[in-house]
Amino acid sequence: MTCFLGYCTGQSAYGQFGDISYDGKWGAEGAGAVTQDKRSYSYFYSLVGAPTTDNFNNLGNNLADGVYYSNNDVTIDQNFPAGKKLVIFVNGAVRINSNIIVPTGSSLVLFANKDITIAQNVTDVQGFYLTDGMIKIEKNTVLTALGQFRGEGAFVANSFDLPRDLNVDNRNKAAETFIYRPDILVNSYPSLWRTMRNWQEVSP
Repeated sequence: MTCFLGYCTGQSAYGQFGDISYDGKWGAEGAGAVTQDKRSYSYFYSLVGAPTTDNFNNLGNNLADGVYYSNNDVTIDQNFPAGKKLVIFVNGAVRINSNIIVPTGSSLVLFANKDITIAQNVTDVQGFYLTDGMIKIEKNTVLTALGQFRGEGAFVANSFDLPRDLNVDNRNKAAETFIYRPDILVNSYPSLWRTMRNWQEVSP
């Protein structure tokens, strides 16, 4: 069983995966059965009405608050527009080629159904990131503390690839550091984070 952000996920006797608990409450159903795992791209995509208009290809100051969608792979190499609240769905892979700073009071939530890759020169990424694939952080070229990666917000994936190397500085510093920032979720759209409950009538 693994737990993340108040949710615990496990595998039933039938090989099914799902959420066993949420908000400190156990949600297992019956003998060996568990509720459906809803922390996926398709689940959150359905919560915003499954948009089909392709209106996102990069960050930038021209973006207004709202929900954006891309039907292609996306490369992000522009600054986050401070003061904005953005929800982005990418029906593909995402590559982050520059630092992303999300100031207090702003929000960036990004969902991808393929891998999210963070380039070797990137040292600071902030926001909420969820992918059905892998979050891959490329190995840095400067093998000192200057190559440390710092992630702030939340990062959710099926797997992670964390190859950063600080060489002798590994003795005193973590090559990758992740810090949870609840303000990014609080400032986003509440409908995305509604409590997950499945009700089922059972025979007495």
